[in-house]
Amino acid sequence: MTEIKILVKGYFKNISKTKCRASSTIVLIKDEGKNILVDTGNPKDKEKIITALKKEKLKPENIDIVVITHFHPDHMGCNFLFKKARFIIPGVSFWEDIFDRSPKNCALSKNLKLIPTPGHSTDSSTLLVKIDKDIVACVGDLFWFDGDEKTKLLEKDCFNKKLFYKNRQKILKLADFIIPGHGNIFKIKK
Repeated sequence: MTEIKILVKGYFKNISKTKCRASSTIVLIKDEGKNILVDTGNPKDKEKIITALKKEKLKPENIDIVVITHFHPDHMGCNFLFKKARFIIPGVSFWEDIFDRSPKNCALSKNLKLIPTPGHSTDSSTLLVKIDKDIVACVGDLFWFDGDEKTKLLEKDCFNKKLFYKNRQKILKLADFIIPGHGNIFKIKK
């Protein structure tokens, strides 16, 4: 049975016109005997991550796969902790110094599928997780917060607003729940 849990809740707060404090929500998935993380936060969260893993009776070396939703520092800052993990983004997976550019690497199991969802960034992706009859979407910054009412404020952080909104609509149709890039899980109202 596939399990999913928010390991560390992310945060985002503007502190001036040009500065913010941010770290991504970090998600732990257990599927087919593998321990999978979605995003790794920022380096300041190293101890939070280690403590949260201990509560799950895990250590960084027990993580088999790390899925990175996009290459922004607040989503991949603690990659260095997971020395034994295979890292995956759409179209590329890597382990140590070996890179695999096969598109097959995006189907992680019968319950997990990584799909490209550009808009916030060119490399943005979403991990779709099947839990019983529901689909949980780990979306990175396609949605930032629980319910994401602040969308208009986030448009300035999109490389392509049209793709951003198109992919948001796509995920809203595919998923039952969303785990946003900087907040708690929320149910989609259909």
